[in-house]
Amino acid sequence: MSTFDAIFAEAAVPVLFDQLGTASLTYTPSSGSGNVTLTGIVTARRTDLVETDDGERVYKHLTVIITRAADGSFGGVVSPVLRDQMTVDGLVYDVEEGIVETASTVVVPLVLAASHEKSRAGYRRR
Repeated sequence: MSTFDAIFAEAAVPVLFDQLGTASLTYTPSSGSGNVTLTGIVTARRTDLVETDDGERVYKHLTVIITRAADGSFGGVVSPVLRDQMTVDGLVYDVEEGIVETASTVVVPLVLAASHEKSRAGYRRR
């Protein structure tokens, strides 16, 4: 860890999470080792609509920045992995590819896939 990383982790990260953090996020490891309640910074949001043979699927993407300090005041996950889950605003998202780890934070890309009916539920299954 560089001197800058150490100073940033000690001085800037707590201020950023105090000001921009969303509390009550829940990280659930796929290993079942126990949930972690944490504070994270929810950043980019995107929704994709994909046409399939079974109808349309909606993919909701968002990115959350969390701390790596599991014992810190904001909670944290040292090293998130694919197929773990995170609950944000009551919706359960899956961790997807593109995790970026720094000395003090982790950028976690999330995705939520759901079916999208144009008219009524089960319309295409007749």
